[in-house]
Amino acid sequence: MDSGAAHHITSDLNNLALHQPYNGGDEVLLSDNSCLSITHSGSLSPPSLSRPINLTNVISVLDIKKNLTSVYRLCNANRVSVEFFSAHFQVKDLYTGIPLLQGQTKGDLYEWPTSNSVISSFFASSQPKSTLSSWHHRLGHPSLSIVKNIGSRFSLSCSDSRASHLFCSDCSRNKSHRLPFYASTVVSTRPLEIIFSDVWTSPIVSQDNYKYYLILVDHYTRYSWLYPLKAKSDVKETFIRFKSLVENRFKHKIGTFYSDNGGEFIALRSFLDTNGISHLTIPTHTPEHNRISKRKHCHVVETGLTLLSHANVPLF
Repeated sequence: MDSGAAHHITSDLNNLALHQPYNGGDEVLLSDNSCLSITHSGSLSPPSLSRPINLTNVISVLDIKKNLTSVYRLCNANRVSVEFFSAHFQVKDLYTGIPLLQGQTKGDLYEWPTSNSVISSFFASSQPKSTLSSWHHRLGHPSLSIVKNIGSRFSLSCSDSRASHLFCSDCSRNKSHRLPFYASTVVSTRPLEIIFSDVWTSPIVSQDNYKYYLILVDHYTRYSWLYPLKAKSDVKETFIRFKSLVENRFKHKIGTFYSDNGGEFIALRSFLDTNGISHLTIPTHTPEHNRISKRKHCHVVETGLTLLSHANVPLF
């Protein structure tokens, strides 16, 4: 492995799966300013633990003493990262961090392993595979189906990937619900036809002096927007900016605005009337009628509480 080499170099054509004579006029410049001729170029796929690694544009130089792997070309062509340690190195998938191979030092050089058996032996004594529970914690406490889907999609190492259930005490404490309200009969046929809204109040003030947030949910797409607020009176100004943003983005007008009877929403009525937006409010003491935005509150707050609980961070 050579972090200073501009190309992969080999002295033996048998190392290349495909090769052809090199017709260019370039030469390999060594550190002593001498030059070596290039005879062939080609490619190969060295052994790795999971997905293949391809070394392309490998040049053959008969007089070179050591085969060299260019770290730059390896990383850019295969979406990997390379970590060097005092006695070994690892090549990892750039996005998942999963090790693809590991090599040891030989003399003063990092030597690429030559077979799958050698690669596997390096990882035989590594830490055991993570459990579904561990991935559930790392990924922010999602459902079992989401954990399995992510694990399958990104080839995450998991020791109990076939488990049919997953128990998390933190989720049980922070995501429990009473029985659902009756089904809604509200129907929308396009984006922005109905916007559900609600304001959530935090028991403490954030470092940036935010105590509330406004949640806005499009009934048709379920796309959601969250705006931190320093005061409930900021709802009107925030909604005006929101209206301009989404109507320009979706090329549709907001048809109906659905909220509770809070003063921050009552203050919006004149603006809504002027812009032809109907304003529907829920009956008193029946937050279930605004269940879409309430459910979004639950998701936001419960996820935050669960992450804090798992990290043993005090809530207040």
